[in-house]
Amino acid sequence: MGYLGVNDAAKLVSNGGVTLTYSGVSYSLAAVQQGGYTFWGYEHLMYKASLSGTPLSFATSLRNQLLSTDGSPLLSSMNVVRGSDGGVVTADY
Repeated sequence: MGYLGVNDAAKLVSNGGVTLTYSGVSYSLAAVQQGGYTFWGYEHLMYKASLSGTPLSFATSLRNQLLSTDGSPLLSSMNVVRGSDGGVVTADY
């Protein structure tokens, strides 16, 4: 038993693996967005305030890419929030 990312889990299932539920809810993008599947947290990108030059440019580009393209689900598509990682999930609409 282990935790896999979405793509790795799909590959495992296609080869006979079995997924488990979390609190009785199966993973789906919609279940996360609506607050039914609560095994999620926020990605934290931390760096020193004094960061500059190429490292700061990279961090800014990475942040923008996650917020607009690669974060799944995108924060803008969520209908729920939580105050901290592992905190209570509440409606945000």
